Amino acid sequence: MPFITYTKCKVHYILRPGKVAELLPLLLPLLLPLPLPYQPHLRVLQYRAGLVDQLLPPLFQPTMIPNWAIKMILHRESLLQNYGCIFPINWDNLYLTSYGKLTGKYGYRVINKRSLSSNASISPIWKHGADIFWDGPLGKKRLWLCKLCHLARRPGALLTINGNDHISGHLKSKHSLIINSKSHSGSIRLPADQASTPATGLEHQPFWAAGYVQAYVDWTVLQDITFRQATSSYTRALLTFDRPQIQECLLKAPTSLSDWIKAAFERRRVSIKDILLTALSKINLSCDIWTSTNGMSLLGIVAHFIDKDGRLQSVLLGLPRLRGLHTAENIATALATVIQKYQIDHKLGSLMTDNASNNDELYSHLSQSLSVPKKERLRCVGHIINLIVKALLYGKGVSKLERSLINASDQAKFDLMREKGFVGKIHNIVKYIMRSTGRREDFAENQAEACIEDDLFDQAELLLIKDGGVRWNSTYFMLRRALLLRKAIDKYLLAWRKPANDSYDLSQDALTDKDWRRVEQLVKILKPFVSATKRMEGDANSPGVEGSYGALWESITNIELLHQILQRTQQSLKNECDSFLKSGVNMAIEKINKYFDKMKAESPYYFAAVILHPSLKRAYFRDKWKRWP
Repeated sequence: MPFITYTKCKVHYILRPGKVAELLPLLLPLLLPLPLPYQPHLRVLQYRAGLVDQLLPPLFQPTMIPNWAIKMILHRESLLQNYGCIFPINWDNLYLTSYGKLTGKYGYRVINKRSLSSNASISPIWKHGADIFWDGPLGKKRLWLCKLCHLARRPGALLTINGNDHISGHLKSKHSLIINSKSHSGSIRLPADQASTPATGLEHQPFWAAGYVQAYVDWTVLQDITFRQATSSYTRALLTFDRPQIQECLLKAPTSLSDWIKAAFERRRVSIKDILLTALSKINLSCDIWTSTNGMSLLGIVAHFIDKDGRLQSVLLGLPRLRGLHTAENIATALATVIQKYQIDHKLGSLMTDNASNNDELYSHLSQSLSVPKKERLRCVGHIINLIVKALLYGKGVSKLERSLINASDQAKFDLMREKGFVGKIHNIVKYIMRSTGRREDFAENQAEACIEDDLFDQAELLLIKDGGVRWNSTYFMLRRALLLRKAIDKYLLAWRKPANDSYDLSQDALTDKDWRRVEQLVKILKPFVSATKRMEGDANSPGVEGSYGALWESITNIELLHQILQRTQQSLKNECDSFLKSGVNMAIEKINKYFDKMKAESPYYFAAVILHPSLKRAYFRDKWKRWP
């Protein structure tokens, strides 16, 4: 179809007021406005030559169309009819087989005046496809979009302009059309018996190489498949079973797969950037440092925001490597680099981190390059709960204990943990039994004997659970399992004799009845902390539970609930002599008060979230607190 483009003046509407109704009957055959992606001020107008003189005066504002544009409209009909094909295009789903989904800027190619005045012949392929420009990561490209394939939503509709032979071959093999410049229509349809695919009925869907490659890359990343496994001969044989055309899409070299993943990341970074820049809300960030299996320190940076469609989104922005010490300056440099790469520094909202001391200084370093007010600081509630429970389990000096355990000998580690009361004793017992096959077999025999002696003991098949040092959640599961296997543990310790070649005396870790009562009491105290941690680790945007399981309003309510549990426990231990559990509860209350005060002083968002909750509002604070904070 003939068309002209109006690109030298940002004009959104050119119709006269009140003339829309008169234009509607002629809209489809005469005028079709199509916005170009990323250039909303441009419009592509479509006319039939010979009727322009009748349309312009009554329907359009003459002053809004430059003289050079009117000359283009009134150009020779023969020239206009031989160029381009315009049809409804789904601009958000354009895929190039050798690249993937288009990113960057793209749209209908703008024709300059020199092209319009040229007498060069125009190929008939443009009767069946649109002329598209693309300015993306691979540079500037000219593309041909097959009208028949795109409207039928078939893959492989987008081809690069590099000669016309491959486009002619596409029209012949997929649509039974032979390009013939001598034909009046520019093409001839093959008879059904000569067509490579049926002219009518269901056509065989061609293999979509680009889509398969992207799915292959996503599978490798999401399933944590090693590059060597993903490119092994066994994996390739499985993936290409009965589909030999897939063989060309798979790689044999692990390093090549790494390059594919990096290229996919760069392509998606462009799309993520566009989504971030069009977000309705501020861009809120959360970050934490992780250590990979090969010992590299990585800074995970995740963005949380409301997109242009009003949906809550969480997107990984980057995982830069941290070299050197984890100082506030190093972390701020890596974080600022990622923020500036996405150009979202002007849309920054809150920043959530854990409670490490280097994050307290992070804001002062980050503010040197970005505008980050301190009131936007949020603290990870899961990490706060972790610090509270570690104080409850190990008392004062948890950080010192962690540092001492790192460089201590095996014997010294047993001694250090024993000093932490019944929790340390159970840790030593489990560690001692689980480090040897023979000891595990001896313990299993004690379990079997306990089952015979006591019909109520039915834990013959359970194994002991070893904790992860001072990580409290694994300590909880270790204590809970030890309670279930108490009879077997007592029998094992009663029958244990120090081997001649063993330097450790396990009898030092023997548990009394009072110790077991403390273990049972501690497990009951820790259970709500486990539930709160699991709840705060959830996704607040999961279908069916939106606004809960990790929502900001739950920070205050969970901390308040845990504080009440600790206070009740403190009252129950008030009349007892000093004990390890009593000291731990006092330390936990001191810790929870410390971080609650920090949350209250650093950000009003926690309290605003509670007030905005429809079932809580201000009444929550009136009911829970005697005085307004």
